[in-house]
Amino acid sequence: MTISTKDIAKALNLSERQVLRRAAEEGWKYLKTGKAKVWDVSSLAPDVQVAIASKLRPVPAIAPIIGAEVIHKASEKAREIGRLRLAFLALYDSSGLKAADFIAAYNSGALNPTLRRKLGEVSLATLYRWDAKRRSSGTAGVIPRWGETKKQPSSPTSNSRYSKSFTSPRSGGPSSIATSF
Repeated sequence: MTISTKDIAKALNLSERQVLRRAAEEGWKYLKTGKAKVWDVSSLAPDVQVAIASKLRPVPAIAPIIGAEVIHKASEKAREIGRLRLAFLALYDSSGLKAADFIAAYNSGALNPTLRRKLGEVSLATLYRWDAKRRSSGTAGVIPRWGETKKQPSSPTSNSRYSKSFTSPRSGGPSSIATSF
């Protein structure tokens, strides 16, 4: 799949000359059509692929950014991984391939070796999970949320038994140890 220099410039809010300079620096693959160049989408940088994704194939309606605070709370590493995941999903959206075929081509390095090197191998289940999170929670859905605890109801009986084992003198807890010395 290809895209024109003009479309890339419009998506990135850059001049065509700036796009050509960046393309030369990053080694984007292209085809000449007369005097113009059309760019191979798979050779573009991940951030460019994300920016042009809507031009290539409109993505179905995505929920608005529900968790803006998630983005701001996330570490720089988590935000970078989120950007790579969005680039991966944009590549999938623009590929026109079935999910299984896309995963096979991506994991072989045929689609975007740079993204593959940075993001690593991705399974079909992971593709479906990231896509579902993006659709339900927007951009924040694909940002890893390391270190956050999930809100789960705790069992009052298990917690009370656990705390009693450390306070009851009959159980050999700390209070019985303190009195034995």
